[in-house]
Amino acid sequence: MTRNVLGVLAALVALVTAALTLISTSSSPEDASVLPDQSFGFPLGSDTFGIAAGSSLPSLTEPELDQQLSGMAELGATWVRFDLDWSQIGAAGPGQYDWGVPDRLVAAVTAKGLQPLAILDYTPEWARAEGCTNGPACAPREAADFATFAAAATARYSGMGLRTWEIWNEPNLSQFYAPRPDPAGYTALLQAAYASIKAVDPGAMVITGGTAPAGTAQDGSTLTAKEFLAQVYLAGGQGSFDAVAHHPYTFPYSPATAYSGGAWSDLSALHTIMSSYGDGKKRIWATEYGAPTGGPADMAQKDVRRPYDGVSHVSEPLQATIAGNAIRRYQRIAWAGPMFWYSYQDSGSDASSIENFFGLVRTDGTRKPAYDAVRDAISPASEDK
Repeated sequence: MTRNVLGVLAALVALVTAALTLISTSSSPEDASVLPDQSFGFPLGSDTFGIAAGSSLPSLTEPELDQQLSGMAELGATWVRFDLDWSQIGAAGPGQYDWGVPDRLVAAVTAKGLQPLAILDYTPEWARAEGCTNGPACAPREAADFATFAAAATARYSGMGLRTWEIWNEPNLSQFYAPRPDPAGYTALLQAAYASIKAVDPGAMVITGGTAPAGTAQDGSTLTAKEFLAQVYLAGGQGSFDAVAHHPYTFPYSPATAYSGGAWSDLSALHTIMSSYGDGKKRIWATEYGAPTGGPADMAQKDVRRPYDGVSHVSEPLQATIAGNAIRRYQRIAWAGPMFWYSYQDSGSDASSIENFFGLVRTDGTRKPAYDAVRDAISPASEDK
């Protein structure tokens, strides 16, 4: 399909400029005057908490899976977020699915009384966009193929208690949506998946893929969360989601000391964009938030507003401070949905990657101080909410 490129760009510039103007005059993210939509039969408020378990959860052994899910339930979590990886489930070809791993996972999660949030993401080789060489992160060639998978997953799991779906993960990064972020292409996926899921389960909830903290790169490899959402609306995405998801990471700071203009303040900015389209009563879910306690560079030890050059991670006590502060602040946001901590357990000991150290517990299962900080903050008896 041909497009009037200059016209689209001009409209986009006008939209983003208007959105940023609204953002500069908007109320704080803790404005309690906003009343969220309560039409779904799920625990949706900012006082509900979940664990973003990461991609390792499906590969755990039965004892490991039981131990982690039991720990999440004991923590007081309501939700568990995990991938339903199309590139693995649908690898054999169109309409052919291997449900063995997700069957086990969904059954285990719901058996613990936890609410599942499934991320529908990643593309099998046969369905990838032409010329994309980025593996499973490649966008699908046809939105209809992705929608067929979404419908099949909904049909299989809605009766097992899985009725909440996140469409992709961090689609504003080329690392996860390749070869580069494409809001219009993503919107086509979102529209197709939303329609197919609702056709099978009209009471399901569909949320947008959680956007990552990022700037807009000159090479197009990343887009800001604000620009991405604005372009989704411009592409006609309104009406094809029930909530918006974002990942408001602030480490090595807590929200109390984080510099303005960062991922936490994006929550308010995104809500302002939504409100400008009449979607102010839809919630924003924080489907990932966390802070790593290991990494290849220096460690931050105090929650102070100062430049932390060369810092890759935080101390365990600072992780606990960040967790408690963030949860309590988030609970005061009237239009916020559930918040998810990434992740439950450290996934390794290799300090060359921070990804191994986001857990509330260490690789040996012992608890970091952040475990107790989270449990205290989400407890109904918690003070200073």
